[in-house]
Amino acid sequence: MKAAWFALLVSGCAAVPIAGGVDPAIRGDIVVDRGGTATAWRPDQCRSGDRAYFAGFDFASSSDGSRLRTALNPVGPPAAVWTPATASERSIVLRPSDCSVLDIAVTPTAWRINDVRDFAGHVTLHCTAADGTRFEGRIDVDHCH
Repeated sequence: MKAAWFALLVSGCAAVPIAGGVDPAIRGDIVVDRGGTATAWRPDQCRSGDRAYFAGFDFASSSDGSRLRTALNPVGPPAAVWTPATASERSIVLRPSDCSVLDIAVTPTAWRINDVRDFAGHVTLHCTAADGTRFEGRIDVDHCH
């Protein structure tokens, strides 16, 4: 009986890649509209904000190099920072005053990869930046570390 439980336990552990954890499983997109030119931005990478000591996510797209950082502020409102791929363009900070919806949810998954906590959550944006750039959409992630 003990041998059967041990075999079951070991086989269950082997199904999970220990060194790399699990894939982020990112779904959704953000439509970025600059002066009437709208583009659906789909991230394929996610890094936990835990790496930089904040509660949130760093989303990135390997296809165009743009990034979206979403952060919960423990003493204030949430914020998002859009960083375009081209160095000539400036990053755009989005605050609740720029948005009809700025919803960021960050939930621990109980996983830890090395010393980095793994999180699940989402970001929903309906924002217009001071320069007129519009951001609309939702990104969900099951595992981000």
